[in-house]
Amino acid sequence: MKKIDFIKDKIREANILACPICSESIEVDDYSIRCTNNHTFDISKKGYIFLLRKEYRSNYSKQLFEERKKAIADGLFDKLFEEILKIVKSLNKSSVTVLDAGCGEGSLVRHLSSCLNNVEIIGMDISKTSIAMASRGEHHDVWIVADIARIPILDSKIDLIINVLSPANYEEFIRILADSGRIIKVVPGSDYLKELREVVDKEGYSNLDVVKKFTDNFERTKVINLKYKFKVNEDLLRSITFMTPLMWGNKLTNKELENIDSVTMDFLILYGKNQPKQ
Repeated sequence: MKKIDFIKDKIREANILACPICSESIEVDDYSIRCTNNHTFDISKKGYIFLLRKEYRSNYSKQLFEERKKAIADGLFDKLFEEILKIVKSLNKSSVTVLDAGCGEGSLVRHLSSCLNNVEIIGMDISKTSIAMASRGEHHDVWIVADIARIPILDSKIDLIINVLSPANYEEFIRILADSGRIIKVVPGSDYLKELREVVDKEGYSNLDVVKKFTDNFERTKVINLKYKFKVNEDLLRSITFMTPLMWGNKLTNKELENIDSVTMDFLILYGKNQPKQ
């Protein structure tokens, strides 16, 4: 079966996508999806769907996503991915529908898909570049280019939202989550990449406002502090400096980086439950 045909079948079976223009449900045609108001969106041969009203320009370049993919392949985020995997497994449901909102180049989605048999995962990002990268290869996950301001998913269809180091839209998240659906949000801790912050003389990151907004919107069931040191070589350090917005506008010299042999990975993992809809 061709990849595009496999994706079409998955979209039909899941029956959760909505039109980004009018929010009506959609049907799958030959190589497109169409809503009841005849708004039509093509399914790429690579296996992703462009569900934006228009394409957005982004500061996140193809090279940034490629460098992030390299860093992830080197194991930089392995411990974080394993913590997220533990939470997904703990749901203990026969079938789980997951949305990775802000999935980037798709590394987390592929990790979860390779480890779990009972999940259907949608990877979503506003960057067409990152979704095109994510959909490469033989991975048969569903990938959509979409905006969290208007998520093209029907009400109450998602069991779990994952939102890692990415902007959130809690009004939309609450709308698409099932009653008592869960959400995992990962935010940087105050020591995240502190070695690089010190080089460019940036203050530590405060996540207090982000945590408060999360707890205002969801029943917080668990908070995990994950902090570890990760050994780096010159190539990996270059990838990290290129992929993180912390370094945008700061061109670092070899001399500034030569004394850094490890970086601090510091995350706060917020795990909450959607409140039943009235």
